[in-house]
Amino acid sequence: MGFLGDGEVVFVCQRPSTGTFPDKKVKLFYKLIEKYGFKDAHITDLVKCRRKAKEPMDKMIQNRLPFLEQEIEILEPKLIVAVGKKVKRILEKKFANKEIEIESITHYAYRGKDRNKRLRKDFRRLREKYYITLE
Repeated sequence: MGFLGDGEVVFVCQRPSTGTFPDKKVKLFYKLIEKYGFKDAHITDLVKCRRKAKEPMDKMIQNRLPFLEQEIEILEPKLIVAVGKKVKRILEKKFANKEIEIESITHYAYRGKDRNKRLRKDFRRLREKYYITLE
C-alpha cells in the first residue's frame, strides 16, 4: 500500500512505519490523501530504512538526505508536504534555495484526542493551497 504517484505533490514522512502496516492511523492518512484530491501524490520518507538501534535518528536522517534530494530532483514537485513539524524544519533547511513550496500537516500518528479533526483541517487547507499553487 502506498502512493508512488508522479504528480506535483510529494508527502514526506520521517521514516517507514515500524508497527503493523497499515494500521488505522495510516489507513486514515491514505483515505484523506484520496478524499482531498492528492491521489497522484508521491509519498516518501526522510529515512528510507528502518532505524538501527545504535544510530541516533538525527544522524540517520542527515546520512540519508542525499537520497531524498535525488528523489525530489527526479519528481520535480511544486509542493512538498512535510508530515510533522520536525520533518518540515529539516525540509525547509535542506531545500531553502529551491523553488518548491513546503507545507506541513499534523503527523497521522499524533497522539492528541483531536488528531482526526486536525488532519482533516490540514488537508482542507492543503487542498486550497494545492489549487492556488498548482493551477
